[in-house]
Amino acid sequence: MDNLIINNTDNNIKLIIDTLNKEGSVIAINTDTVYGLVSNANDIVAINKIYEIKNRKQNKPLGMFIKSIELLDKYVYIDNDIINNLKNNIGKSISYIFRIKDNKYRFLNNNDDTISIRIPNDAYLKKILNNVDFPLAQTSCNLSNEPIYTNVNDINKNMGKHLSLIVNGGISNNVSSTIIDVTNNYKVLRQGKDIFELYN
Repeated sequence: MDNLIINNTDNNIKLIIDTLNKEGSVIAINTDTVYGLVSNANDIVAINKIYEIKNRKQNKPLGMFIKSIELLDKYVYIDNDIINNLKNNIGKSISYIFRIKDNKYRFLNNNDDTISIRIPNDAYLKKILNNVDFPLAQTSCNLSNEPIYTNVNDINKNMGKHLSLIVNGGISNNVSSTIIDVTNNYKVLRQGKDIFELYN
């Protein structure tokens, strides 16, 4: 596909959205942390393709991108304490582990009833999320247990033939998101780009 690599411009937003709406489509895109593989989280064909592309074991969960805190109640169990803590850390690159409410998304984690959700702090990714009516399944852009690709040329060389689009966002850093387990007293499971501050 000659036009597999596109730039992250406003002119390409519609193409990205149209691609995500096609069954089985997986795209690579720079996020607020590293390059990631994303798909329509409702598309089980695309979800399985992500596992195949990464050579990822099915017992390793995928995360989910959503556009706002206000949508969380649709997918997971939350209370006012959780909402206050998330609002206290808004704009940070933090993934949160919740108890899942919507059984529709249990296939993103075959281990238990939790799910990782992040509200990405990236303007371009927010534009995409604001123009689709589904969450995005997401994971880092790499082969399992291998370094994450930091540029589109490496992505194209190593997995381009399996992708529907590669969105060029320049060179990414190599720092992943922080992971906080909301179900376990806000335990830090991975310290990444940003520091989680407990709301008082």
